[in-house]
Amino acid sequence: CIFQTTVISLHRAILQTTQFPELVMKKILRVMVVEDLEGMRKLVCAILHKLGYANVVTANDGSEAWERMQSESIDLLITDMHMPKTNGVELVQKMRKQPHLKLVPVLMFSSTEEAGQVRGAIAAGVDDFLKKPFSPTQLRAKLDEILDKHFNRLVDQIIEKSGAEAKEAEMPLVVIGEDSISKNALRAPHRRQQVYFLWQALKAIDRINGSDENIKLGYELRSASSDITNLLRIRKDRIKMLIVSATLSGGLTLVRLASVNREQLKVVLVCENIGAVPVAERMALQQQGVFVIERDELPMEHFERLLREFVVSKSYAPTRGELPSQEEIQRRIEA
Repeated sequence: CIFQTTVISLHRAILQTTQFPELVMKKILRVMVVEDLEGMRKLVCAILHKLGYANVVTANDGSEAWERMQSESIDLLITDMHMPKTNGVELVQKMRKQPHLKLVPVLMFSSTEEAGQVRGAIAAGVDDFLKKPFSPTQLRAKLDEILDKHFNRLVDQIIEKSGAEAKEAEMPLVVIGEDSISKNALRAPHRRQQVYFLWQALKAIDRINGSDENIKLGYELRSASSDITNLLRIRKDRIKMLIVSATLSGGLTLVRLASVNREQLKVVLVCENIGAVPVAERMALQQQGVFVIERDELPMEHFERLLREFVVSKSYAPTRGELPSQEEIQRRIEA
């Protein structure tokens, strides 16, 4: 088993170092295509697969898409404008009211390109518009442009929201340690996988904060082990989870010490590929209760389950006599 795991990890590492960053991201991004015409829906999916997008899901109309968004994480939406039940514009308007969906990039297409409709779609929160019929080249150009702008916006959000609400005395915190957290560094193309990972964490926190007015989580982003150590000392019991990148200088030592000295702290070690950490080291950390994961294996919904299990449940006791909802029971079972 160890040999097989090592071979798989080595293969992933080779892929990540030999492929362009944008090709790696296309394999990770979860794309939703919403179109009521089956032929057009299949055509768009086929084009996306040829362009390198490996994780594509579909919905027949806006209503189905909205229902799926309640339980599934999406990173990019491609939708038709005119559909029965809930049209594309109505779907985007709903999304922009949800904190965890507010920043999801949206490309809308339609057989008509009437100026008023396009302006209405942009006003609703659509990032760009494409007239049908379109070629694979046109679709690729639009998506590349949208994603470039999207990742720049994400960097701004990630940096600006870090520590923004940490001054609230009772708020439980999640601390994330990465080797570089400046805006200029995170905007580099090879950092997109890192930015995507941080976005998943931020979406999960926003989703939890928006689900209950009595629950409030904050997060701190740091790029030095010494800063994190000081933060653990200053914030003390408020910090419920520590997520550290294996590339952070002194990160492994920090993880080992934190997992031993803080019983109520859940520690997660994030690797670009699991083979970067020797098997013996990985097994020792897991015996100490540390989660060792690959960066692209923690989408928003998994992040949310992790936070609910080890942060929310330990910070916010349920009201006495109050039974958990069916959704909460399902989350606990899945966790």
